[in-house]
Amino acid sequence: ERQERYQNFAPSLIAGGWAVTYSTGYAMHGITAARVVESPVAGTAILLAISAAMILHALRYKSETATGLAFLFAFASLNVTALTTFSVVATAVLAASLLYLAFRFGWMRLAVAGTALTYLTFVLRYDVSIYGRAGLVNGQATLWIYWLLFEGFDLLDIWRNGPRAGMQRSIFLLNLAGFAGAAMLHHWNVSSTEAARFFAFAAMAYLTSSFVRAWLVRTTELRDEAVWR
Repeated sequence: ERQERYQNFAPSLIAGGWAVTYSTGYAMHGITAARVVESPVAGTAILLAISAAMILHALRYKSETATGLAFLFAFASLNVTALTTFSVVATAVLAASLLYLAFRFGWMRLAVAGTALTYLTFVLRYDVSIYGRAGLVNGQATLWIYWLLFEGFDLLDIWRNGPRAGMQRSIFLLNLAGFAGAAMLHHWNVSSTEAARFFAFAAMAYLTSSFVRAWLVRTTELRDEAVWR
């Protein structure tokens, strides 16, 4: 890689090496004929460790595309292994680390992709036996954690950059669609009273968020009436 004549060829070998490493980690538990790790928690941990190493390696190049692909592999690991309490927590940690890097380097495409991947993971891997329990891995609690992560990121971005246009604005809409849509999926496994309480809290949360947004945007040159409208 350090030699100029191989700079175009070396990244392909590096990417191929990570792909083989990831495939091997998956096969250790995910493929019956090659299984050497019986525990689904241990299998998920192995894939997440490989994914973390890929992410750290991608950061060496300070490339949004390379880092995004590494996170894509990490989310893929959570979608091809058994859903456990560990994988639910790991998804939230993965989303938080993605948003930290996106905020630090201003990688808005990474944040947008992370929003979609997080909620898709919830929907595609939904299991009432996991999300129907009490505690932090409960479906409603998990969705609130996701919402706070992405809503907080969006508000911090407004605070840092002011009113946005283009891709940045889609984070708010994706968070709303993912939060409400996934909540409707979870609704079928809870009572109508619990669902009503959940959406009532959601309405109050969005009202509060709206006032925070207006306060943050008022620090810009926009007129007050435009802000509140």
